[in-house]
Amino acid sequence: MKIINSTTNKDKKTNLITYSFNVNNERFTANYVYGKKPRFDFFHNDTLLGSSDQIKNKSEFTVNTDYETLTITVWQEYNVYSMYIGKLNGIGIEVNKNPVQHTLADPEVYINNGRSGFLIILIILAIKSIFTYYQIFTEYSSHILSLYISAIYFVPLLIALFFVYIYKHWTKISIIGGMIISILEFVDYGLGLPESLRTGSGSNAAMMLFWIALRVCVLFIFYNAFKAKIKSNTMKK
Repeated sequence: MKIINSTTNKDKKTNLITYSFNVNNERFTANYVYGKKPRFDFFHNDTLLGSSDQIKNKSEFTVNTDYETLTITVWQEYNVYSMYIGKLNGIGIEVNKNPVQHTLADPEVYINNGRSGFLIILIILAIKSIFTYYQIFTEYSSHILSLYISAIYFVPLLIALFFVYIYKHWTKISIIGGMIISILEFVDYGLGLPESLRTGSGSNAAMMLFWIALRVCVLFIFYNAFKAKIKSNTMKK
Protein backbone atom coordinates (compact mmCIF):
# COMPACT_ATOMS: atom_id res chain seq x y z
CA MET A 1 0.00 0.00 0.00
CA LYS A 2 1.01 3.59 -0.52
CA ILE A 3 -0.37 6.94 0.57
CA ILE A 4 -2.01 8.92 -2.22
CA ASN A 5 -1.02 12.55 -1.86
CA SER A 6 -3.81 15.06 -1.48
CA THR A 7 -4.18 18.75 -0.74
CA THR A 8 -6.68 20.21 1.68
CA ASN A 9 -8.30 23.59 1.90
CA LYS A 10 -10.29 24.62 4.98
CA ASP A 11 -12.83 27.44 5.01
CA LYS A 12 -13.71 28.24 8.63
CA LYS A 13 -16.59 30.53 7.65
CA THR A 14 -18.50 27.76 5.90
CA ASN A 15 -17.00 24.84 7.90
CA LEU A 16 -15.91 23.34 4.57
CA ILE A 17 -12.86 21.14 4.06
CA THR A 18 -11.94 20.31 0.46
CA TYR A 19 -9.75 17.28 -0.28
CA SER A 20 -8.22 17.18 -3.78
CA PHE A 21 -6.09 14.43 -5.33
CA ASN A 22 -5.14 12.96 -8.71
CA VAL A 23 -4.76 9.34 -9.74
CA ASN A 24 -3.75 8.41 -13.29
CA ASN A 25 -4.47 11.97 -14.45
CA GLU A 26 -8.02 11.70 -13.08
CA ARG A 27 -9.05 14.49 -10.72
CA PHE A 28 -11.04 13.75 -7.57
CA THR A 29 -12.50 16.19 -5.05
CA ALA A 30 -14.35 15.65 -1.78
CA ASN A 31 -16.16 18.54 -0.11
CA TYR A 32 -16.77 17.85 3.58
CA VAL A 33 -18.88 20.19 5.70
CA TYR A 34 -18.29 19.56 9.40
CA GLY A 35 -20.43 20.55 12.35
CA LYS A 36 -23.66 19.37 13.99
CA LYS A 37 -25.00 18.12 10.65
CA PRO A 38 -21.95 17.02 8.67
CA ARG A 39 -22.23 16.12 5.01
CA PHE A 40 -19.98 15.59 2.01
CA ASP A 41 -20.02 15.42 -1.79
CA PHE A 42 -17.51 13.38 -3.81
CA PHE A 43 -16.62 14.39 -7.37
CA HIS A 44 -14.69 12.89 -10.28
CA ASN A 45 -13.64 15.49 -12.85
CA ASP A 46 -16.39 17.80 -11.50
CA THR A 47 -19.02 15.07 -11.88
CA LEU A 48 -20.80 14.08 -8.67
CA LEU A 49 -20.20 10.43 -7.82
CA GLY A 50 -21.99 10.35 -4.47
CA SER A 51 -22.93 12.29 -1.37
CA SER A 52 -23.61 11.65 2.30
CA ASP A 53 -27.33 11.37 1.44
CA GLN A 54 -26.51 8.24 -0.57
CA ILE A 55 -23.49 6.91 1.32
CA LYS A 56 -24.40 5.62 4.77
CA ASN A 57 -21.62 3.08 5.16
CA LYS A 58 -18.57 2.37 3.02
CA SER A 59 -19.49 2.72 -0.66
CA GLU A 60 -17.43 1.80 -3.69
CA PHE A 61 -17.17 3.58 -7.04
CA THR A 62 -15.44 2.25 -10.15
CA VAL A 63 -13.60 4.59 -12.49
CA ASN A 64 -11.96 3.32 -15.68
CA THR A 65 -8.75 5.07 -16.73
CA ASP A 66 -6.26 4.57 -19.55
CA TYR A 67 -3.95 2.77 -17.13
CA GLU A 68 -6.14 0.74 -14.81
CA THR A 69 -9.54 0.45 -13.19
CA LEU A 70 -9.81 2.43 -9.97
CA THR A 71 -11.96 1.14 -7.12
CA ILE A 72 -12.65 4.05 -4.80
CA THR A 73 -14.02 3.50 -1.31
CA VAL A 74 -15.61 6.46 0.45
CA TRP A 75 -17.20 6.70 3.89
CA GLN A 76 -18.18 9.16 6.57
CA GLU A 77 -17.68 8.81 10.32
CA TYR A 78 -19.66 10.94 12.73
CA ASN A 79 -20.56 10.30 16.35
CA VAL A 80 -21.21 12.93 19.03
CA TYR A 81 -19.62 10.56 21.57
CA SER A 82 -16.55 9.86 19.43
CA MET A 83 -14.13 11.70 21.75
CA TYR A 84 -14.82 9.19 24.53
CA ILE A 85 -13.59 6.32 22.38
CA GLY A 86 -10.74 8.28 20.83
CA LYS A 87 -12.32 8.32 17.38
CA LEU A 88 -12.30 11.16 14.87
CA ASN A 89 -15.15 12.53 12.81
CA GLY A 90 -14.70 13.12 9.10
CA ILE A 91 -14.44 11.21 5.84
CA GLY A 92 -12.22 8.38 4.71
CA ILE A 93 -11.17 7.69 1.12
CA GLU A 94 -9.20 4.79 -0.35
CA VAL A 95 -8.23 4.15 -3.98
CA ASN A 96 -7.53 0.49 -4.74
CA LYS A 97 -7.18 0.10 -0.96
CA ASN A 98 -4.50 2.83 -0.83
CA PRO A 99 -5.31 5.55 1.74
CA VAL A 100 -5.79 9.12 0.58
CA GLN A 101 -3.65 11.53 2.58
CA HIS A 102 -5.33 13.65 5.29
CA THR A 103 -8.55 11.59 5.28
CA LEU A 104 -9.49 9.10 8.01
CA ALA A 105 -8.00 6.32 5.87
CA ASP A 106 -4.57 7.87 6.44
CA PRO A 107 -2.87 6.46 9.58
CA GLU A 108 -1.01 9.75 10.06
CA VAL A 109 -4.30 11.46 10.94
CA TYR A 110 -4.67 9.26 14.04
CA ILE A 111 -0.95 9.41 14.79
CA ASN A 112 -1.02 13.22 14.82
CA ASN A 113 -4.12 13.10 17.00
CA GLY A 114 -1.94 11.56 19.70
CA ARG A 115 -0.77 15.10 20.46
CA SER A 116 -4.35 15.87 21.54
CA GLY A 117 -4.02 13.14 24.15
CA PHE A 118 -0.92 14.81 25.55
CA LEU A 119 -2.68 18.17 25.61
CA ILE A 120 -5.47 16.73 27.76
CA ILE A 121 -2.95 15.00 30.05
CA LEU A 122 -0.97 18.22 30.49
CA ILE A 123 -4.13 20.12 31.43
CA ILE A 124 -5.21 17.43 33.91
CA LEU A 125 -1.78 17.18 35.57
CA ALA A 126 -1.40 20.97 35.72
CA ILE A 127 -4.78 21.31 37.44
CA LYS A 128 -3.94 18.53 39.91
CA SER A 129 -0.52 20.04 40.68
CA ILE A 130 -1.97 23.47 41.37
CA PHE A 131 -4.90 22.09 43.37
CA THR A 132 -2.62 19.84 45.45
CA TYR A 133 -0.23 22.69 46.16
CA TYR A 134 -3.08 24.99 47.24
CA GLN A 135 -4.70 22.28 49.38
CA ILE A 136 -1.47 21.39 51.23
CA PHE A 137 -0.42 25.01 51.70
CA THR A 138 -3.87 25.91 53.08
CA GLU A 139 -3.54 23.15 55.67
CA TYR A 140 0.15 23.39 56.64
CA SER A 141 1.24 26.89 55.44
CA SER A 142 4.46 25.42 54.10
CA HIS A 143 5.68 26.14 50.58
CA ILE A 144 8.36 23.46 50.78
CA LEU A 145 5.91 20.74 51.84
CA SER A 146 3.40 21.92 49.25
CA LEU A 147 5.98 21.79 46.46
CA TYR A 148 7.21 18.38 47.61
CA ILE A 149 3.75 16.78 47.57
CA SER A 150 2.53 18.52 44.40
CA ALA A 151 5.64 17.17 42.64
CA ILE A 152 3.77 13.84 42.53
CA TYR A 153 1.85 15.32 39.60
CA PHE A 154 4.34 17.95 38.44
CA VAL A 155 7.05 15.39 37.57
CA PRO A 156 4.72 13.36 35.28
CA LEU A 157 3.74 16.69 33.71
CA LEU A 158 7.40 17.34 32.84
CA ILE A 159 7.74 13.81 31.49
CA ALA A 160 4.65 14.35 29.31
CA LEU A 161 6.19 17.59 28.01
CA PHE A 162 9.33 15.65 27.10
CA PHE A 163 7.28 13.14 25.11
CA VAL A 164 5.58 16.01 23.28
CA TYR A 165 9.03 17.41 22.43
CA ILE A 166 10.27 14.11 20.93
CA TYR A 167 6.91 13.14 19.40
CA LYS A 168 7.89 13.93 15.80
CA HIS A 169 11.08 11.84 15.76
CA TRP A 170 10.29 9.23 18.44
CA THR A 171 6.58 8.86 17.85
CA LYS A 172 6.09 5.26 18.95
CA ILE A 173 8.02 5.74 22.18
CA SER A 174 6.05 8.91 22.91
CA ILE A 175 2.72 7.17 22.32
CA ILE A 176 3.69 4.27 24.59
CA GLY A 177 4.80 6.78 27.23
CA GLY A 178 1.49 8.58 26.90
CA MET A 179 -0.40 5.31 27.35
CA ILE A 180 1.58 4.50 30.51
CA ILE A 181 0.96 7.97 31.99
CA SER A 182 -2.76 7.83 31.15
CA ILE A 183 -3.10 4.35 32.70
CA LEU A 184 -1.34 5.47 35.89
CA GLU A 185 -3.50 8.59 35.98
CA PHE A 186 -6.63 6.47 35.45
CA VAL A 187 -5.65 4.14 38.31
CA ASP A 188 -4.78 7.05 40.63
CA TYR A 189 -8.09 8.75 40.01
CA GLY A 190 -10.09 5.51 40.03
CA LEU A 191 -8.82 4.49 43.48
CA GLY A 192 -10.38 7.56 45.06
CA LEU A 193 -13.57 7.48 43.03
CA PRO A 194 -15.68 5.08 45.18
CA GLU A 195 -15.15 7.14 48.34
CA SER A 196 -15.83 10.39 46.49
CA LEU A 197 -19.06 8.98 45.07
CA ARG A 198 -20.11 7.76 48.52
CA THR A 199 -19.51 11.04 50.34
CA GLY A 200 -20.08 13.57 47.57
CA SER A 201 -23.23 15.19 46.28
CA GLY A 202 -24.95 14.24 43.05
CA SER A 203 -23.37 17.10 41.11
CA ASN A 204 -19.94 16.23 42.51
CA ALA A 205 -20.40 12.60 41.54
CA ALA A 206 -21.35 13.64 37.99
CA MET A 207 -18.22 15.75 37.75
CA MET A 208 -16.09 12.87 39.02
CA LEU A 209 -17.55 10.58 36.38
CA PHE A 210 -16.85 13.19 33.71
CA TRP A 211 -13.16 13.37 34.71
CA ILE A 212 -12.79 9.61 34.66
CA ALA A 213 -14.51 9.45 31.26
CA LEU A 214 -12.03 12.05 30.02
CA ARG A 215 -9.18 9.82 31.14
CA VAL A 216 -10.72 6.90 29.26
CA CYS A 217 -10.87 9.16 26.21
CA VAL A 218 -7.15 9.93 26.50
CA LEU A 219 -6.27 6.25 26.78
CA PHE A 220 -8.22 5.42 23.61
CA ILE A 221 -6.64 8.35 21.75
CA PHE A 222 -3.20 6.87 22.45
CA TYR A 223 -4.43 3.34 21.69
CA ASN A 224 -5.75 4.37 18.27
CA ALA A 225 -2.57 6.36 17.60
CA PHE A 226 -0.50 3.28 18.49
CA LYS A 227 -2.51 1.06 16.12
CA ALA A 228 -2.16 3.66 13.37
CA LYS A 229 1.61 3.86 13.91
CA ILE A 230 1.95 0.08 13.54
CA LYS A 231 -0.18 0.21 10.37
CA SER A 232 1.93 3.07 9.03
CA ASN A 233 5.16 1.15 9.65
CA THR A 234 3.71 -1.88 7.86
CA MET A 235 2.75 0.23 4.85
CA LYS A 236 6.30 1.60 4.55
CA LYS A 237 7.87 -1.87 4.31
